[in-house]
Amino acid sequence: MRGKTIAVSDDDASAPAGPALRVCIVLDKPTASLLDATRLALPDTEIKVHGGSLSTFVADMVLARWADVLIVQVEPENPRSFEEFERFVQENSGRLPVIAAARDLSVAVTRRVLRSEAVDVLPIPFTPDE
Repeated sequence: MRGKTIAVSDDDASAPAGPALRVCIVLDKPTASLLDATRLALPDTEIKVHGGSLSTFVADMVLARWADVLIVQVEPENPRSFEEFERFVQENSGRLPVIAAARDLSVAVTRRVLRSEAVDVLPIPFTPDE
């Protein structure tokens, strides 16, 4: 099963070619469909929202190589899914900063995510300020 990706950019025509930062946000399809990605636009940043899973993101080699930063929805209550997340973070440590996003974020979940070497964790829904 493939995910769906949409792009949002706040590039200025007079700016140098390409954004300074490329962010990919991986959310399950229902959550991605609720996200108004235009509200997340930041100067010199391109944001792509991938409606799918971490597995479908990894399978999309072009998108996976494109991203400078990855924000990915995690399901801490799903052991198999969280193990996949932990393995991905460890395998990409030093190459791709990974930020976790989770519903019903608790202190225990935050600590577990940060022990996995993710650089940060955000609650779903999140805002550009976060």
